[in-house]
Amino acid sequence: MKYFSLRFYCDNDVRSRSVCEITSSVSVDALGTPLPNGVYDPRLGPATADSPPCATCALRYLDCPGHFGHIELCVPLYHPLLFGKLVELLRIKCLHCHKLTATSRQLEVFRMKFKLLRRGRFSEALELDDRLSAVTKQSRSDGGGGDTEKTNKSSNMQSAILAVDKELKEIEDSMGETDKIYKLSSYEEACYRELVKEVISTCKATKSCPHCGAFSPRIRQDASNKIFQAPLAANSARINEAEGIQLLPALVRSVKKDSGDDMDTDSTHDNDGTEADDGGDSRTSRDKYMHPAEVKAQVERTWKTNSELLEELLAVQGPQIFFMQAVPVPPNRFRPPMHLGGMVVEHAQNLYLNKILTSNELVRANFVSKNEAVAYKHWIDLQTHLNCFMDSAKDPSMNQNISPGIRQLLERKEGIFRKHMMGKRVNFACRSVISPDPYIGTNEIGIPRYFAETLTFPTPVTDINIEEMKRLVERGPNNWPGARWVEFPDRRVDLSKMDEHKREAVASRLLMHAKKGGQPAIVGRQMRDGDMVIMNRQVSLAHSILFIESDPRTRYTVMHHSE
Repeated sequence: MKYFSLRFYCDNDVRSRSVCEITSSVSVDALGTPLPNGVYDPRLGPATADSPPCATCALRYLDCPGHFGHIELCVPLYHPLLFGKLVELLRIKCLHCHKLTATSRQLEVFRMKFKLLRRGRFSEALELDDRLSAVTKQSRSDGGGGDTEKTNKSSNMQSAILAVDKELKEIEDSMGETDKIYKLSSYEEACYRELVKEVISTCKATKSCPHCGAFSPRIRQDASNKIFQAPLAANSARINEAEGIQLLPALVRSVKKDSGDDMDTDSTHDNDGTEADDGGDSRTSRDKYMHPAEVKAQVERTWKTNSELLEELLAVQGPQIFFMQAVPVPPNRFRPPMHLGGMVVEHAQNLYLNKILTSNELVRANFVSKNEAVAYKHWIDLQTHLNCFMDSAKDPSMNQNISPGIRQLLERKEGIFRKHMMGKRVNFACRSVISPDPYIGTNEIGIPRYFAETLTFPTPVTDINIEEMKRLVERGPNNWPGARWVEFPDRRVDLSKMDEHKREAVASRLLMHAKKGGQPAIVGRQMRDGDMVIMNRQVSLAHSILFIESDPRTRYTVMHHSE
């Protein structure tokens, strides 16, 4: 296996690794005993060292790794980490025909570029535009006739389109089934990201949909938990009305007589949203709120039109990854309770889990009682609690005394990585130190050979060391000890890009400028025995000067502390 890839857990992954569903916001009884289906359910593992054995694996606290549970939501929510990409997708699609707002041929060319990049045919992807331009020009020249006549223009245009389609078909047919995923280099990754930006900018630059001619309203987000449709401009609305275009919600069944497209229906929520109410914005009386179920239907329809391109464009597998209906509940050992004065105090992260459970029940109850306005309000609150569970900085109330989310538990100095796993002065630290070695003295330290080959010591060329500098330049950077570069008064030469004969020519000119009264050449030779080095972090408090010596019994370069 040459490389690996990471992906987000989907709802099915969360459910498959869960040992129980958490349904109650009451975690313990009056005596502090964990209750079933609460956030401290015994099946999630022991919470403290004095807890009973795990109900799932029967192991004690020190041996049980902990087990995940999950909260089943009654409505879909936005994935907090993918909310930005979701809004970007809504802004480049048509809300009428649900296709990306670029021409079919542009989308096909973009899809082919991504496909060539993924299969390692990088140069072909970069040259595809020029190749198609040449094919178009050739097809028009072969058509004959004058370009002034309307019929000839139409014929030439049609022949050019057919030629482009044929060329794209030939390129796709040339890709074998064995040409699977190719690991991109850093430069190719940068070109890949530029191609993604090009696709998005092309779709955004289109005012009306090139497929159906509809004008779509502008999409805006608010506080990472709400999405709104801004009202259409008067002119755009008149054009849509004149063309008989009606922007229906994706959840409403609509039979298209001209195309025979029978849209699906969601029987639970058959309206596209409510009037916006997000805290006093002057635009909210006109903007239309899109609830996550409507947004999910919009994305699913768009995914059916061009799934291959969207997977490359958004780097996700399927539209379901943008939404969550199963929230993972971490094991008890990562949320241990505290005992204060005979009372059990829950972990701070349980605050958001309990709020998610409470809001979920309120949403379900209000939809059952047909109180949709209140249900949408609790739906927004449910999204806010999920966002804060993963990242408490997403709290729109900007409360400074909020409980930490998962992101806060991982990042900063007090997080898991920097406090417990990186170079802190604690147990299990991972920081290089000076330690005794049987082959070096107490006033010596060792560095890897790779460091000595990479670091350089600028040495002016004189009559005394000319023979030595010539020998180092001729050896080059790949034959340690050698030289990596030479700096003349008028230019700098990189020896790593030269063969043996060119390095010999450079070595013969080392004293040329000095003999004419100019500045001497400087050779950037590799570190070797006896070099003076200033170390930034060392054993003593004061900075020290060290020199390097190579020991034949080890593969390290040894540096002696100077007296």
